[in-house]
Amino acid sequence: MGRTTQSTNLTSIAFDEDGWCYSGGENGQLHIWSDACQVVKAIKAHSAAITGITAAEGKLISGGKDKRICIISAAGGNFKLEKFVDFSSSFPKALDFANNNLLVGLRNGSIVEFKDILATENPVENVLMRSHFEGEIWGLEIVPEQNKVLTCGDDNMVMVFDYETKRFDRKGTVSGHKCENKDKIKSATASSMSMYPPN
Repeated sequence: MGRTTQSTNLTSIAFDEDGWCYSGGENGQLHIWSDACQVVKAIKAHSAAITGITAAEGKLISGGKDKRICIISAAGGNFKLEKFVDFSSSFPKALDFANNNLLVGLRNGSIVEFKDILATENPVENVLMRSHFEGEIWGLEIVPEQNKVLTCGDDNMVMVFDYETKRFDRKGTVSGHKCENKDKIKSATASSMSMYPPN
């Protein structure tokens, strides 16, 4: 973990129980701020932009676009790396830590939980919820005889939810087709919000 401070755009911020301020930057660095509004320490925690941080129970936890969570012990102003946790599908956007359990909101619309994250060598993510994550929702169908709700949206996904158990059931892709005609993509875009081309 490096200690050099570089100029960067700040992307996230958190305060701990003792009033220390921490910020995350686009350069993957965590900054520790004094009450005089000065950076007193910089830690290179990620290889890409930091997208969320939290500070609780003597831990500084960050998530980044490198699809990784970094857990650092911050007790008494001594900073020591404890663990990295990698994600395969998306990157963290929101974090919360309490009683050694970590709750993470991912860019792909999932909310996952890690129980007893520090005591487990290879923590397993428990998916609590999935949702659409990009652009608009274009379709909704209720199937009452199966207690299901089907949705589709700009993220090119179809999702099935069980409204009786209030849980995500499964998902699928609408289309794997990629249009090569750039003029057609520009003229056929239905949504003003999606980063994906229309299918």
